[in-house]
Amino acid sequence: MLPVVVRSCFFMDRYCLTSIVYTQENDQDRGEGPDGMDSTYWEDLEPGDAAPESSFPISWRTLMIELVATGDFMPYHYHPTYAQSLGMRGTFVNTPFYLCLFSRNVTDWLGPDCDVRSAILQMLNQTVPGDVLRFSGRVTEKWEANGDCLVRLELALAHDLGVAATVNFVVAVPSRAHGRVQLRELPPMPEEILDPAMPDAARDLLGKKVVRQAPYPVSEAVIRHFAEMTRDENPLYADTDYARASRHGDMIAPLTGLTSLAVNAATQIGVDTDFPDPDLPDQPAWPFAIEKNQILNIRLPGTKDIIVQTTLQEYRIGWKRGDRVIETAQLINCSGQKQTRRGPGYFMKFLREFHNDKGELVGRATMTTLNY
Repeated sequence: MLPVVVRSCFFMDRYCLTSIVYTQENDQDRGEGPDGMDSTYWEDLEPGDAAPESSFPISWRTLMIELVATGDFMPYHYHPTYAQSLGMRGTFVNTPFYLCLFSRNVTDWLGPDCDVRSAILQMLNQTVPGDVLRFSGRVTEKWEANGDCLVRLELALAHDLGVAATVNFVVAVPSRAHGRVQLRELPPMPEEILDPAMPDAARDLLGKKVVRQAPYPVSEAVIRHFAEMTRDENPLYADTDYARASRHGDMIAPLTGLTSLAVNAATQIGVDTDFPDPDLPDQPAWPFAIEKNQILNIRLPGTKDIIVQTTLQEYRIGWKRGDRVIETAQLINCSGQKQTRRGPGYFMKFLREFHNDKGELVGRATMTTLNY
């Protein structure tokens, strides 16, 4: 399976992102796909084919549904005064929203028989309520690999302030010759070559895993909220005959919702996880002990801030209703001290693996942060 790379600029006190993708009807030939749905076949796609253009308005209602679906209650996603105090235009949509909206556009265009294999997402500006996003894109490549019939899509989204986001998307598409898309095992992790200049403080953390379970099981309501926030009519996200007869065997959350369902309780999420509500700075998190991933939040000696450089996500299967999300995280590499635009710092690489309570690997994410 090919990876998903998300490029973002996440500060511990802000999330600088903006983007999404949209598509509409396609004038290419379509037919009944291997799963019985209206599909575009790999044989009918060629480099240069244009994606259908469309627009998508962002409203306060959209933002509220996104918060319920993704559980991301960082204050700059719902608190206008707080967001503006950080120099932002206002509250803005988050990364899981963008990824799920990209997924919706792909399946709107190519049909629900396709599966996401990879994406490289570049977020260039924030998207706030009142913005209208205009989508465009094209097919740039098609090929076969490891039993998959694949296409590469280069997509862009713009609003009145310019380009909000671009994405390079790789999708497995059903084929007349090879049939339906199949679920794939994730490839083995490549061998990690350790940086010889790694500081001792980081070297001491190698191999130490932090395991945590998300506070709530995946529910049908949450899966439906994911679909509702992007107005996604993909039948895989509903309790339908199609979902039960599909390659997944049941309704699923969007594959691109991999990390969202591992978040902490809403009352524990904030810039200050001990006192997460900016309007109640003296009120501690509630109702139980705060789940902190000390591996991801580690500060090396002489550093105080963290910014995420890249996140590589790889999808195997979707979350299903009733799944308990179990995340395992560990440090797998760290650079020596580097001079960066933000001052001297270290590039730390973490591996996050996500399993359900049946022991099945759902997906994984490899994240590189700048510790400075």
